[in-house]
Amino acid sequence: MSNKLTLSILDIGPIPSNQSASDCFNSMLELAKLGERLGYHRYWLAEHHNVNAVAASHTASFAPVIGAATSRIRIGGCILLARYPPLLVAEQMGLVEACFPGRVNLGIGRSTGAD
Repeated sequence: MSNKLTLSILDIGPIPSNQSASDCFNSMLELAKLGERLGYHRYWLAEHHNVNAVAASHTASFAPVIGAATSRIRIGGCILLARYPPLLVAEQMGLVEACFPGRVNLGIGRSTGAD
């Protein structure tokens, strides 16, 4: 039995009032790279839709950006299945897994979002 504590980062991509969405995405990318340098296990995106000042609205699009900028940290997040056809989710995240083998985690949420 291991007593090692495993830490992960959960990021919804909050956009501060003094930043643009592009600035926020750059900050998210830097956070993932810092997490990898510090030995974090996973960088997890929490998908949110139609929420002001939140950038993380599409896990399948941003997880590969994180994957390309890192080499070890696990990537992925929760996808709100009510928003997408299940086959589309499987294909998109399967593609991400093919690009970053053994590094992808996927959570399935049932919320309809913030509409």
